[in-house]
Amino acid sequence: YTSYFNGKTWIYHTVPAFPWSPFTDGDLAKPGNDIPLIGNTQYVDCIYSDLNNKILSGSSGDIYYEFKNTDFIYDVKVNRNIETSILVVGGGGGGGAFGGGGGGGTVLFSESKELAMNDSCIIKVGNGGNGATVYNNGVNGKNGIDSSITINSISYVAKGGGGGGTRNPQNIGVNGNKGGSGGGGSHSDVSGQQAMGGVSEKESYDDWKSYGNNGGKGRNGDGGGQPSHASGGGGGAGFRGEDAIQTTQQYRNFTSNGGGGDGGVGKNLISYFGSNVGENGFFGGGGGGSTYHENGRVGWGSSYTGISDNKRQYGGGGDGGYWNGHGKPGMEATGGGGGGGGTKNDRSGRGGSGVVILRIKNTPS
Repeated sequence: YTSYFNGKTWIYHTVPAFPWSPFTDGDLAKPGNDIPLIGNTQYVDCIYSDLNNKILSGSSGDIYYEFKNTDFIYDVKVNRNIETSILVVGGGGGGGAFGGGGGGGTVLFSESKELAMNDSCIIKVGNGGNGATVYNNGVNGKNGIDSSITINSISYVAKGGGGGGTRNPQNIGVNGNKGGSGGGGSHSDVSGQQAMGGVSEKESYDDWKSYGNNGGKGRNGDGGGQPSHASGGGGGAGFRGEDAIQTTQQYRNFTSNGGGGDGGVGKNLISYFGSNVGENGFFGGGGGGSTYHENGRVGWGSSYTGISDNKRQYGGGGDGGYWNGHGKPGMEATGGGGGGGGTKNDRSGRGGSGVVILRIKNTPS
């Protein structure tokens, strides 16, 4: 699975070739031999090529490999019997235009999985989905791309998050997309035509834990004062997306901080992978929903825990935008959903890319 050469850790990797430029006489990778040859096996340097990061955790001796490049297919070959914890996170969904937040990617986690010498692990990391580009046409943000790890031909897939809903030309809300976590529903001018959040379609496997939740609902009609237009938050791996706030809900007073629903909080995995990965150790948070007028507030990314409490949380989801503003993108390598954009084109947040992390437990031979 790894080789140590020339003072660096090298990861076994077969495709595609990785062109380094500019080339120097000291480089192991040349245009005619893009992947270095060590003995009879080709490797890519995990540090120099930025394909992943090796992190040593305190005095445990465990090694953490973070695979986060969406342009590569990683082919890892195990060179001894090892015990691992494995995390696979799909790409986050893109936010809707004048719409809902994108859903977070599925968080798929195996706390303890044994890998044997010569086992093969094919790793693919999904990118985030694009935010919706056109306001008021009913075309939602794009779903995030699935991430996966295939161990000896058996695939474990973390689905990408659902795109946020975009209001249609009749000013009626559109449901968020289904996904790992569902996208938030968009605002509807017409009472009784409330848009629902997208449904979570996370995959489940024996001996794995799978996390994903539904998106929040968009505002039901434009009556009742300002902010009169608001959309639901995307679902997160830790909790569902918050519905748009159109009356006072718990600690969110309608007139001062009503508006877009917060994205669902991400899944807290600090105890397994530390706080230097994801967003402070959280993954798969939902994007916040958009809000029309600035006397309320936009939905915050990754902040809904079941209590409308005006407290920021984590998970990589982007904030929603005001009517003339931008939805924020999801954070890279978290699977966070993008924030819902305002009433201008090209202002919805892109979902954050996913990630795969292997924690190799310290079992010296």
